[in-house]
Amino acid sequence: MRAFVPDPLPPVPPLRLDSQFQTTLEATGTAVGRPDAIGASLPDPSLSTNSHVRKEAVPSARIEGMRLLPTL
Repeated sequence: MRAFVPDPLPPVPPLRLDSQFQTTLEATGTAVGRPDAIGASLPDPSLSTNSHVRKEAVPSARIEGMRLLPTL
């Protein structure tokens, strides 16, 4: 039997938390937070959510051989 055993902490060589890392981290946080900001600005965020859920559900149902009824 095999198992994943992570390296001990702290890592060798240690992480470099320089200004470039900080800039990348801030840009990542902004990019991840952007969908939340867009959703908060919608009059009814559930409309967007329902659309995305259905967009994923239709191909999944087709794979399983099902047919979805049209929404009202």
